[in-house]
Amino acid sequence: MFASPHAFVLYHRERLAVLLSSALFLAGALPLFWAIA
Repeated sequence: MFASPHAFVLYHRERLAVLLSSALFLAGALPLFWAIA
């Protein structure tokens, strides 16, 4: 489908950025919620 993995990453850059940021947010928020609870 794509000429190279690099082109694939560039094509899905926005989606990857959203997934990465949401994953980092959950990784930081879950211990906080666990500490409060």
